[in-house]
Amino acid sequence: MSNLKTRNKKEDFFLQKVNIWTSFYRENPEIFVKDYLGIYLYPFQKILFHLAFHNKFFMYLASRGQGKSFLIALIAVVRCMLYPKTKVVIAAGTVEQAKLIVSEKIRDFYNDSIALQLEIGNEKLNINDGANSCLVKFVNGSTIKSVPSTEGARGFRANVLILEEFRLIKKNIITSVLKHFKNVRRIPKFYSKPEYKNYPKEPNLELYISSAWYKSHWTYTKFISFMKEMVRGSGFFVCGLGYKLAVASGLLTEEDIEIEKRADDFDPVSWLMEMECIFFGENKNSYFKLRDFEKNRILKYPMRPRSVSEILSNKKQLHKKRDGEIRIIGVDIALMGGEKVEGLIDSKNSKNDNSVFTFLSLIPKGRYYERRVVYIYSIHGERGDIQAKYLKRLFYELDCNYIAMDTMGNGVGVYDNLVKKTYDEELDDTYPPWTIRHLEGLSYKQNMAIRAEPGAIPVIFSFKSSGTSGSLLNHQMAAKLKNTLENQQIQFLVHESDAINILEKDKIGSYIDLEPEEQAEILYPYVQTSLTQNEAIKLDNQGDGILNFKRITGQKKDRYSALAMANYATYLLEGELMEEEYDESDELIYT
Repeated sequence: MSNLKTRNKKEDFFLQKVNIWTSFYRENPEIFVKDYLGIYLYPFQKILFHLAFHNKFFMYLASRGQGKSFLIALIAVVRCMLYPKTKVVIAAGTVEQAKLIVSEKIRDFYNDSIALQLEIGNEKLNINDGANSCLVKFVNGSTIKSVPSTEGARGFRANVLILEEFRLIKKNIITSVLKHFKNVRRIPKFYSKPEYKNYPKEPNLELYISSAWYKSHWTYTKFISFMKEMVRGSGFFVCGLGYKLAVASGLLTEEDIEIEKRADDFDPVSWLMEMECIFFGENKNSYFKLRDFEKNRILKYPMRPRSVSEILSNKKQLHKKRDGEIRIIGVDIALMGGEKVEGLIDSKNSKNDNSVFTFLSLIPKGRYYERRVVYIYSIHGERGDIQAKYLKRLFYELDCNYIAMDTMGNGVGVYDNLVKKTYDEELDDTYPPWTIRHLEGLSYKQNMAIRAEPGAIPVIFSFKSSGTSGSLLNHQMAAKLKNTLENQQIQFLVHESDAINILEKDKIGSYIDLEPEEQAEILYPYVQTSLTQNEAIKLDNQGDGILNFKRITGQKKDRYSALAMANYATYLLEGELMEEEYDESDELIYT
């Protein structure tokens, strides 16, 4: 009998200690991570971990390199361990991103921690990251489940809802589907005892993790809402941590940062949002508005040219023309070591510039053309003859009709190579000479046309953008582009993040299984589209009457220039459409 009493006392003492330590670790989960799982966190991660457990609504905006996915996975695991029968649901911008939390991060924790192996049990039975199901089961009845951010996700239940890269999730999916997961609470058995009748109920948690984005997007409104509620002290927390924290913690190096900033396709707007965690919006002097670009970003797939090897192997070209379709390339030229001249192609800061070829597919819609920006190609300066060869190769590869370019300054060097026969040694092919099809200013047209070899094909819309007349032309180009954007007569490729989601769902080219370099190549035209958009919305009008865009050191506008010229050439072609439809009998009827 005495032995039984002694054993009961020991059990009571043990359970008392369990209660004490459980309470302590629930209050300080960041300490539990080190003590029980043997995982050491950086100081900023400890703070975030603690706050995620002690706020009903938690928003963490982070730069790349801070280990967001690592932290999310660890929060989910620890919550399940400390709170039995907890249901954690992870939704992300893409299905694969949500699955990676389980298939990579949680599996890594499991393999490295004996304690977690005891909490989960048999890996084959309790960690499922297959194509149709992504679920982790704990011995104590807790679960972690990854779900798609779609209407089809209805019916799941969660005590902790984690939204990974939430800016990629549609707002209506969050409000009408995902948030309803939290309609049930975790109710431990002790709540059924009379003495705990009025004991505070355990709140469900909602965690938002992402990078910053555009101010016009709903995520900015959400961020402001969280900030105001945090100030009121109502169980909300929000923070934005930039790349310098990752550098200070040793997660990124200064060398990594400098290499990225020196890249030819460096985009200061994307950097501001993704690395400095600052939401971006155009200022009061911005001539082009972000909303006008965003509402037109609806194209899912680009018009990709074949590679040299694909052309040589006679791989089928998939992009057949429609009836009446016209294809035009807007060309902005930068030469290796050269300088730009005044006008649409700026004379200052040539080191900032790339040569850009912007492809537009024009679909006739009665009296206007619907513009589709289907591909953008950028190179960082080359000799004029090399650029002419690339341009002609792409022109004939995508069955184009015209090009639009500034033939002054750097453009003259390229033009002088375009008006001659061009030999492409890689394809063992010779392209015919080109000449001017249209230019405003007859004497100048005659001057330029005389440079061409006999039999040259008239495909070039040539613009002279320097001097007083050039300033007016630049003004007209900008005004026409703004009008085209506002009237939704132009379409752009979707954001690269949306493209990833589309490619993963459609399983096109087994995108998920490709190497990072191959994935980057597929996303290239989407990224170039974002660069074009960001260049345009950063252009400040400093003019009085006639537009005059202020040039800022380090700021590019080569992609904008190529787009503006292609669009203006399209406007000129629309004038020809009107002339073709004109019937002299109409004048007799109405005069």
